[in-house]
Amino acid sequence: MLVGRLVGNATAIAVALIWIAHIAIDRALGYGLELSTGFQDTHLGRIGRKRETFSP
Repeated sequence: MLVGRLVGNATAIAVALIWIAHIAIDRALGYGLELSTGFQDTHLGRIGRKRETFSP
């Protein structure tokens, strides 16, 4: 955002603000950066409902 402001590029500023808002909303909802093991595994911990395992 700083570079967009210094250069005077409104598009860069808008993209930066959207990106910052996206990160803030994800953090507020408890989501984080996804790990390579799957979407439910984040750097903040596991998200989603616990799946029950059925064994016959």
